[in-house]
Amino acid sequence: MTCSRCGNLMVLRKGPKGEFWGCSTFPKCRNIEAKQGEVQSS
Repeated sequence: MTCSRCGNLMVLRKGPKGEFWGCSTFPKCRNIEAKQGEVQSS
């Protein structure tokens, strides 16, 4: 999976609200996406 903002790889990360895809270049790029099949609330 690639980042829609910068084109680098996305990695699966775990947060307090569950798993999500985050850009591998964090904190340079802060793009995140919901894990497939789940809805992330703000």
